[in-house]
Amino acid sequence: LLLTKAAIEEELYGCEQSIMTCKEALRIWKSEYEPILTNNVQNLQAISNSSGGNRPINSQQGTLKVEDGIKNLFLFGIRPFSAIINDENSLKYNRSSTYFFSIQPIYFSLIQIFEHLVRYYIKLDKIDEGERCLKEISSLSPLCHQMFYMRGLINDARGQLKLAKLNYNDALAINPYHFPTLIQLTKLLIQIGNYSLAEKYARDAISIQPSNYQPWYLLSLSMEARGEYEQSVDVGATAVHLEGDSPIVSYHSIIRVL
Repeated sequence: LLLTKAAIEEELYGCEQSIMTCKEALRIWKSEYEPILTNNVQNLQAISNSSGGNRPINSQQGTLKVEDGIKNLFLFGIRPFSAIINDENSLKYNRSSTYFFSIQPIYFSLIQIFEHLVRYYIKLDKIDEGERCLKEISSLSPLCHQMFYMRGLINDARGQLKLAKLNYNDALAINPYHFPTLIQLTKLLIQIGNYSLAEKYARDAISIQPSNYQPWYLLSLSMEARGEYEQSVDVGATAVHLEGDSPIVSYHSIIRVL
């Protein structure tokens, strides 16, 4: 709900207010889940100790050193996210390789919060802050599609289009149905003049969210660039019609609880 509130605030007041709301969401996440993660670490340490300590435990392995500025912004005097996450993950020595490509359920809301923060900082042209957000949770699941998507956003904002395109392609290789990645990759392809491939990804996005105006608009742009003017007008009209009824937060992105 706070992320929905942040999206509304972005439209009404700008990204600065949205960032404040995301910080509030981070406080709630930490108060809700940090005790659970801490207990998991303690339980796993007890199991390791009772087994004779055959497996070495290094709870600091991979912990990121976060600059004081980002500590003050996100951590609020509590242990860094990366330290909590690495403590738990370093003890799970028998986890499968799929760990690197997926997000554990307990972290779903956390990754969403940081994804919003990255986007808001980029819109404010504070790319370094957005990159610090990504580094703060990069150990969570380094090869999941959300991480590649956020890396793509940052590289895109820096003008490193080839690298951003690679990031988006990697994200889609893991999750071909990630709508935000499809939209960003389509925009990038239009920017670099690859209109035929842009049309392909726009159609893929439409197949996932047919009531969203963004892929229809991008499809009309790619058609216009290819000289398909009549079709472009029809598709553009569809985009205009859908935009009038488009919610601030897509229905597809709202978590449903039965």
